[in-house]
Parts: sequence; structure tokens; C-alpha cells
Amino acid sequence: MKTTLTITLASLFLMFTASSKAEVASSSEHGFQIKLEQTFDGSAQEGYDRFVNHISGWWLNDHTWFGDAGKLSLNATAGGCFCEIDGDRQAQHMQITYVDPNKALRLVGGLGPLQSLGMSGTMTITFADNLLSLDYIVGGYPTMDFTRLAPIVDGVLSQQLASFGGYQQ
Repeated sequence: MKTTLTITLASLFLMFTASSKAEVASSSEHGFQIKLEQTFDGSAQEGYDRFVNHISGWWLNDHTWFGDAGKLSLNATAGGCFCEIDGDRQAQHMQITYVDPNKALRLVGGLGPLQSLGMSGTMTITFADNLLSLDYIVGGYPTMDFTRLAPIVDGVLSQQLASFGGYQQ
């Protein structure tokens, strides 16, 4: 199982082509921090709207549990869900803990395979005119080397944000 997960994550990393500014800010055997910036055309309000209300339009199908970004939703309220629902199959990707409309969102949880590894994090997303900034701090019980996992997560998130940056409503 660990080998399959590692190969899958490595494959995702190799597929990514980044147009965003990405950085593994720090990593250790206990966790990591990723900082990303992505430009987009529009105001902070338009970026926030794109992120929240059009997530199924820019999120990549390959990075969903059920293969269809059209099944994604993000309920931008405290306690809301970044969820994927396909009939009886359902996944909570993250939970929203902070909302400052048109300015910032904070979500907690582990994206994708991070959940099955017992890892969780806090993702803070801020919006400015023409710029989205993302800070994701992840920790958990170290069942695998976080220092090797951090660049893979960075690559996948960079790919997602590059899609966000290029999305036209």
C-alpha cells in the first residue's frame, strides 16, 4: 500500500507543470509548510468568487476521489465543507474554519492521500487583486518521510493553482 501511494504521488508530481510561484517553506520528519502564489486576471472579489463558486471549473479531475471535478463544492461558511459528492460516494476534503469574504479562507484537513496517512493541515488562502496566496501547514504521525512528501504535495497544489490562474468564467 505504501509503495503504491508513493508511486502515485510521485507520478502526480512528475505530471505537474507550474506557472505559480511555489516553495516548500520548511519540512521535517514531523510536517511541512508550503507557500504558493498564483496570479490571475481580476480583482480580489473575482478571485474569491472563482475559488469558491467555480471550483468545479478549475479543479483538475485527476485530483478528485471520483474522477469528476463537477462533483466538488465549497460551502464558504464556518463549519462548511469542501466536499465531493457522487451519489452514495462522498468525501470531505477539508472543512472551512474561517471566512472573510473576498479576502481570505481557512480550511483544515488533509487533501487526497494525506487523509489516509493520518496527516492534517491548515490551509490559509488570501486574495488580492490579481493574486492568490496559499499557505498549507501539514503535520501528523510520521508514517513516511515528510521531507520527501512535501515536494510532491507542493507540485500537486501548484498544478491546481495554475489551473485556477488560467480559468476563464
